[in-house]
Amino acid sequence: MIDNFSILLSHALILLAFYHLLYRDDLDVEDPPIPDDDPRGFEKKPDASIKKSTRLTTMREDMEERRRA
Repeated sequence: MIDNFSILLSHALILLAFYHLLYRDDLDVEDPPIPDDDPRGFEKKPDASIKKSTRLTTMREDMEERRRA
């Protein structure tokens, strides 16, 4: 009898705690994300298979193109 009572009591307390957590007012409230200073969207990242020197050259060329635009 004690075993059944202890199992029932522990599960009832778990359900009570779950009920209180589920119906909290701040459950789905989040602050909006901080906007980026320099948003780039889905800019293409350099390919990891390219050598580092080639990647740096390509990045420099991209920066020069942006300055011209």
